[in-house]
Amino acid sequence: EVSTASNLPQFMKEHLKAKDINVPTFSRIDSAIDIYNFIKKNSYPVVIKPIDGMGSIGATVLRNDKELMNYLTNGLKPNMEIETFVEGEMYHIDGLILNEKVVHCWPSKYVNGCLAFHQEDILGSYQLDPGNPLTKRLIRFTKDVLEALPTPDNTSFHAEVFHTPNDELVFCEIASRTGGGLVRQAIQQGFGFDINQLVVEAQCDLEVNFPRHLVGKGPSSPSGWLLIPPKKGRLKKIPPAPSIDWVKKKEISAKLNQDFDGSTSSVDAIAGFCIVGTSEKQLNSRIQDLAVWFNKSTVWESI
Repeated sequence: EVSTASNLPQFMKEHLKAKDINVPTFSRIDSAIDIYNFIKKNSYPVVIKPIDGMGSIGATVLRNDKELMNYLTNGLKPNMEIETFVEGEMYHIDGLILNEKVVHCWPSKYVNGCLAFHQEDILGSYQLDPGNPLTKRLIRFTKDVLEALPTPDNTSFHAEVFHTPNDELVFCEIASRTGGGLVRQAIQQGFGFDINQLVVEAQCDLEVNFPRHLVGKGPSSPSGWLLIPPKKGRLKKIPPAPSIDWVKKKEISAKLNQDFDGSTSSVDAIAGFCIVGTSEKQLNSRIQDLAVWFNKSTVWESI
């Protein structure tokens, strides 16, 4: 039985580990001694993060004793855990469960990781091609996770999985909600339905018109998205959103002479774009080109 929300992530990983699903080594933190003992047993690098967090807020990678000492000087916050750092690329798998059945499940690859905002790097992702060898593996892995965990009858889900240099898939986390950033918009652009609308209809016992011909199918209009994080300083110049036919959604939220103190989470952004392409290769190229253009077109002043 799970008594509080703060127990859920640890319960989730313990449950999956018992089902032979690959998860990082992890432990709850109650004191600095727990961190010391974990590192002594498992070595660097490690990740320390909130048990009940979101958007990678509060997540820190420690790679040596100096970084550990710097981290501890700020004191320990409650509800934290430590786990081994997984080298590899991160994917997110998004889907929909209706009446206990997985009717939609499709992987995307992150451009940079969810901790990239610490270096003021962009965050984005693009949907995988059906022919990508990882596509079926990630779908099967995610379905195994869903089968191993108690799962709501009607829900969207957002899973994150590492693919290591040794060609292993390692579980990161999963939530019974739609992903952040522009995941919802990318799904709508790529597959033609609003995942949040269908979830609300199902949970309210309303008629749900899910396009059944899409079950098991890839995107008809492959889509991706990009978030531009704020820098530390005053924004002195920002370009208007570009008028390009493959940019389907654009939102610039920052204003001239607005001051920023950098990013506080992985989805903290001054601009966001949802794009389309013909393949994952083209999507990735367009995301990179758009990021380069935007960064060259903005001017920041130190404050």
